[in-house]
Amino acid sequence: MPILDNLTLTDAGRQKGVNREQGFRSKLVDAIDLQIAAVQAEQKGEPFKRTASRFITNSEGHRQETTVPVRFRPWWWKDKAGQVFLEIRYANKPVEIKQNKPTIAVGTMDKVIPILEQVKKAALAGELDRQLVAIISTRRRELKRTVGAVAGNGIGQKAAK
Repeated sequence: MPILDNLTLTDAGRQKGVNREQGFRSKLVDAIDLQIAAVQAEQKGEPFKRTASRFITNSEGHRQETTVPVRFRPWWWKDKAGQVFLEIRYANKPVEIKQNKPTIAVGTMDKVIPILEQVKKAALAGELDRQLVAIISTRRRELKRTVGAVAGNGIGQKAAK
């Protein structure tokens, strides 16, 4: 009896990756969850430290995975009067929830988490897809311009006057 006859075979193929919309929605939702964790830490009076795994070469030349602190940028701020404002960001750009209006007037810190939860639901429902696609396409153009300028091929460089 051949060995391969003992296997259970099927015609199922690999599942393709998530579609484009699910990808950038999940990235935004993860960022919102991070902001919620930071707000909760601030409300408790604790410092918020964001960490990430990095591979670092040690003194013997071996690569080893380590956890390092990473810079964290909160999306909220307070003005001189103490009112809290919130700006949803994606790819280091503000997301314009309405035309030319990227900032949400929150009022107080205890209202930040419910508003972030609301934005999270809107993102999962696809209400911010148009804005995210616009940011992604702008970001791609910027990166192409920067890469072309670094390569010295003239793309992205301003014309000499």
